[in-house]
Amino acid sequence: MSQRMYREGDRVTLTIPGVIAQIDPEDAARHHLRYGDQGLVHFRTDDNSIDHVLMATADWPPLPGDIWLDRNRKRWLCQVETDPDRPDLIILTSEFGSTYSGERRLMEAVRDHGTFHLEIPGRARLEREGGR
Repeated sequence: MSQRMYREGDRVTLTIPGVIAQIDPEDAARHHLRYGDQGLVHFRTDDNSIDHVLMATADWPPLPGDIWLDRNRKRWLCQVETDPDRPDLIILTSEFGSTYSGERRLMEAVRDHGTFHLEIPGRARLEREGGR
């Protein structure tokens, strides 16, 4: 397996899904993985006995107006539910008609169509991040 370099915040899958919480500043191959409520797991990207896969970049999760690309370079638009009873429900819709809504379903989209990469940041992201 070739050595893969990640960014802090990237979502990866080992045996369990997690988020890169820190990269050792003295050893770029040593990563600290945060998963659920269980704390941190440490792994080395140059250890060929550990299988690790990037699921979504550190820009994940989607924000309204974002356009994302899946592993097949298909576009996905992120929107907010227009139902007044659920104003904060995020919906991710593909150019081929697949739709995933809510935090749990968004991770199903990653499982089914990932790795996702942010192609075009939406207004909400630009405002939050100060104009990127």
